Amino acid sequence: MRFNLSNATNKQYFTKRPTFYPGPGVWPSDGRNGSITLAIKL
Repeated sequence: MRFNLSNATNKQYFTKRPTFYPGPGVWPSDGRNGSITLAIKL
């Protein structure tokens, strides 16, 4: 079983776009999200 939680505090931030992406700008942060993975080996 695996559990993943990203941006647990739901902090808002911005990241500058890569230079190869057309035009200037920023990307907003993703909100809080999580996932649970369960693997069964037979």
